Amino acid sequence: MRAKKAGLLICIVLIAFLFNACTNKSLTQSISSKIKRESTNDIELPCLVYQQQGEKITAIKANWDIKNGKLNISKDDEAFSFDAKNSYKIPEYWDGKDKFIIPDFCRPSDNYKKTIKLIPLKAKGQQKDIFIGDNIEVEKIKKDTGELEKYRITAKKDGDIITKEVKFDINYKNDSGKEIPLDPIGDLSFVYYDGENAYFVYVRQLFSIFIVKYNMLTGKQTVNEIKLPDDTIDFQTIFLQDTVENVGKKFYAPTVDGIGLLDLHNNTFAKLDDITNKCKNFIKSTGHGEVPEYFLISGIYNDQVLVVGVPVHTGQTYEHLYCAIKDNQIIGAIYRQNQMLLVMDNNKNIKSRINMKEMNIRGDVPLAFPGKNGLNW
Repeated sequence: MRAKKAGLLICIVLIAFLFNACTNKSLTQSISSKIKRESTNDIELPCLVYQQQGEKITAIKANWDIKNGKLNISKDDEAFSFDAKNSYKIPEYWDGKDKFIIPDFCRPSDNYKKTIKLIPLKAKGQQKDIFIGDNIEVEKIKKDTGELEKYRITAKKDGDIITKEVKFDINYKNDSGKEIPLDPIGDLSFVYYDGENAYFVYVRQLFSIFIVKYNMLTGKQTVNEIKLPDDTIDFQTIFLQDTVENVGKKFYAPTVDGIGLLDLHNNTFAKLDDITNKCKNFIKSTGHGEVPEYFLISGIYNDQVLVVGVPVHTGQTYEHLYCAIKDNQIIGAIYRQNQMLLVMDNNKNIKSRINMKEMNIRGDVPLAFPGKNGLNW
């Protein structure tokens, strides 16, 4: 009898222990989930707004307070300015703090003269073609006829500057043995640098993406092809100049009807239908623009928050939607409508409003976000 009672007591103790452990685990998970949500909501996303006074346009630093649903615009933190006659340009590169790379027609403010780099866009009366990426710049060197002669690559390696001039001449054989000349005069979309290799990414009319890997130390060249279904992308719209942003070797890019992800590590490209549909349904278009419009990858911050620009047509003017995305979830949005900026939470509730006309904010293209990839060709 004593043995039975002892066994029963042990069972009761074990059950109580397991119940307490499960309860604590559930509580821990709940707390962790809450902490994660709170840390997500505490994000303040830096951005620029463009104010116009007469013929002068000034880039003013601001921050998007996700938690409180506000766009806080500084009154005196001017980054740079330019004349209204110049074409509108967002920074080719911005780290979200004080480092900018901008066209040379811009004028840095006194506070940013030491941290702003100007790109010369004019050379011998012609525009200079430059790609800007993380620790790499690529310039197209052209012949007098305007044809591409070669690329000049400038990259950083362990604090040192490496400069190489190269012209690719590769005939690529596909799986069927057909030889495809890779003629990189007009197809180059962007370049990525991993500290040793420069990856030149080309989108071809055959619904393929070609990636030339060039070793900056040895000069070795290899090429890979990513084949795509016909309905995956429109080669004319994917990788639209500076609308590609990356986290490491994963590049977010616009497609004909949403967002795509190019993975240079695994040599794959996939449409991100889930987040595309979330952005499309946040504010549904009721009409269409006069010309086709596409999703834009507007920026990325701290390799965590992706900002996607979504075209919207509901009969208003100056319509556009910016979705802030973290962990494949929309954590906030800004809707440009007529002369208002509506700052919204992830449940589409309007938390605050900014009258652009009263603040002299350009209504056509009012916001710019941090970004690592710029292209001027």
